[in-house]
Amino acid sequence: MGRLIGEGRESRRFYYLESSFPVSYFATSKPKLVHDCLGHPSLPKLKMTVPSLKNLRVLECKSCQLGKRVRSLFPQTVKRCNSTFSTIHFDFWGPSRVTSFDFRYFVTFIDEFSRCT
Repeated sequence: MGRLIGEGRESRRFYYLESSFPVSYFATSKPKLVHDCLGHPSLPKLKMTVPSLKNLRVLECKSCQLGKRVRSLFPQTVKRCNSTFSTIHFDFWGPSRVTSFDFRYFVTFIDEFSRCT
């Protein structure tokens, strides 16, 4: 079965883990998994966070590589309208848990020709 790695307590709707082991103790088996769980930090930052990975030379992460690429611009599109109010786009959103002036829904209108909102 499992073993106890720490105990937690709840205070004001937050949970605090009290562990006698260092956090890096649990994170050394798969460096890529640790990298993903910590939000894709750079290799030097990962080594500072998890000292047991100090000898790691390379960390292959496809998401990080794709995030560094420069994306080409969107192609120019031909305008489908020639005057204001000929084409209107709208977005309807709600219900919101938080009200604004006692309203729970909102709508946005965008004129395609002028881009006026």
